Amino acid sequence: MKVFASDFDNTLHFMDRTGGYFRSGDLSAILDFQDHGGLFGLCTGRPLFGFGNDLDHGPELDFIVASSGAVVAEKKEDTFVPVFESVLTTKQIAMLDETFGKESIFYIHADGHIFTLYERRPQYPQQTVLPSIDALNGRHITCVSVWTPSNRTASLIAARINAMYGKEMAGYQNTQWIDVVHAGVSKGTGALHAKQLLHGDVIAGIGDSVNDIPLLEAADISFSFHASEDEVKEKADYLVDTVAEALAIFAKI
Repeated sequence: MKVFASDFDNTLHFMDRTGGYFRSGDLSAILDFQDHGGLFGLCTGRPLFGFGNDLDHGPELDFIVASSGAVVAEKKEDTFVPVFESVLTTKQIAMLDETFGKESIFYIHADGHIFTLYERRPQYPQQTVLPSIDALNGRHITCVSVWTPSNRTASLIAARINAMYGKEMAGYQNTQWIDVVHAGVSKGTGALHAKQLLHGDVIAGIGDSVNDIPLLEAADISFSFHASEDEVKEKADYLVDTVAEALAIFAKI
């Protein structure tokens, strides 16, 4: 059985002035891939239930690897149920907040949703604001998405997180954001968990950004875009312009 794992933002789903959209050619190719017995899903930095309306008019998904590999979920009737989780502790969140809280804003993935500490940015009305880290007690914390003012700041903070806490946490930069998960967790490990849990024979992965490199390295067949950064393109077996083009190549392998 063939399994295909796609990054979501700027790979499968795009934003313009009117909102989010999917390419019609990608949707048709995904449906054809599934009709021929393949399984298609996401491998994303977003939390499991952090899509809002962005999945409307999108493909039917067979699985989701969420929170940069910390969650793997299968489709069960009309919802997705986690079958694998790697969690962080409130102590680890407190360490990050004490060290980097003044330079950034934290968005905490817990129980598949997003929580923020102390304040909410206006463009994210769906987030729950917590008065303290202790309010997370008892929840399954899978990732912290750290927003910074610039790509350079994100790069510097990611390097500091990995240098200071690398034995217990891993930080992956994505433009102005950093996704922090438990050490040893990545989009790559999440994709491999999905392959095993779904009894896949071969898994392909596609992504556009630096945080997708673990996915590209772990996948049996990897794809990125001609427009991706050089360090991402170097990790891909094939360069394409669309997910549909990648699926066409994968079908012939």
